[in-house]
Amino acid sequence: MKTAISFLLPLFLASSVYAHGHVANVTIGGETFKGAFPFGDGTPSTEGVVRNVKDNSPVHFSDTGGALTCGLMASAVKDVAVGKAGEVMQFAWNDGGNWIHDTGPLLSYMCRCTNGDCTTFDTSTAKWFKIDEQARVHTGARVNVTIPRTLKAGPYIVRHEIIALHLASKNNVDGVEFYPSCLQLNVTGDGTDEPADDDLVAFPGGYTDDDPGLLVDPYGLKSQSSYKFPGPALAALVETSSGAGKARRPRRTPRQVHPHRVLSRLLGTRRCPLRHPQPSIHRQIGESSMKKRSGERYRPRHYSRMMRGLGFKGLR
Repeated sequence: MKTAISFLLPLFLASSVYAHGHVANVTIGGETFKGAFPFGDGTPSTEGVVRNVKDNSPVHFSDTGGALTCGLMASAVKDVAVGKAGEVMQFAWNDGGNWIHDTGPLLSYMCRCTNGDCTTFDTSTAKWFKIDEQARVHTGARVNVTIPRTLKAGPYIVRHEIIALHLASKNNVDGVEFYPSCLQLNVTGDGTDEPADDDLVAFPGGYTDDDPGLLVDPYGLKSQSSYKFPGPALAALVETSSGAGKARRPRRTPRQVHPHRVLSRLLGTRRCPLRHPQPSIHRQIGESSMKKRSGERYRPRHYSRMMRGLGFKGLR
């Protein structure tokens, strides 16, 4: 089930000329890891932790060759970032300055590098699970994404993307601009969770050409309109990591409540008079019915009748 959110759309038309960008760096646990500057017509760089792309141009739904996975002609790099499960990854987008594209969702996925080495892993074979979905105005601020707290440690690639909707329409999916990036990451920690099979998708394949989150006219949306994120729902392990869906402890039934508690509630006191007799009790039940014997508790006889009437037997 897809998540509905409030999607704010101030239409900064001038920002569309600054539409293209890449992830310049990623900060995790206070340490900043360098991205890779687009290689253009030169040789792809192997420096950094984010897979190197040819340029800042957008990817379109109909593009082939795996561009929708990690970007145009994306190539692996030799470094790997390190982050502990539960830590926040801060993605800094850059287009020569701060990314100031006007609007669109930010989606993040992860896949495990099944060969054990993300620097050589072939992402065309990857199975991705969604870990985060956000929608906000892009003002150049860093994007915060949390590594699932209970995720099993190991080598992963984080596919973090911006989907720009400034040219989107209800009848042309190729008006949507995708800006995917792939971070090579080694996750540490003592988590044990892995994604379920039905949480996994491939790219291309994770989006459809009739997805309502892509076939949308952003200029026709109201300022507080409801928007559905494209792609799959968040993986189940993300819900577990956030604490959602935990079973609540069942409430006790009346028959499970200790007799002393029932009695204190009936009398409107905080302490049961059978366990904690006080002088004020004499005014409630009468002096004549209270007898105190050395080493014994107060035991008014009509209390016993009351408790038997409630179904409690064997009180001594």
